[in-house]
Amino acid sequence: MEWLGAMALWANLWNVGMVESWREVGDQVAVATRVYVTSLPNDVMQVAKAVREHWGVDHALQWVLDVSFREGDCRIHIEQGA
Repeated sequence: MEWLGAMALWANLWNVGMVESWREVGDQVAVATRVYVTSLPNDVMQVAKAVREHWGVDHALQWVLDVSFREGDCRIHIEQGA
């Protein structure tokens, strides 16, 4: 972890992980790479579980915004709203 620099600012940092995901829609493939810093031990399964749980919370919150608050129905776009 010496390559990271400023280790004193990252108390209890154990790992840096990368997750690459892809999505195919028709002929197009979108690839996303995400980097995580974590205090979890060097256990791929545990880090993967934490990443899935992180995105599970995000998706659950988006559902509430879309369904309960109907946020997706808003047609105001940047620089066009009051």
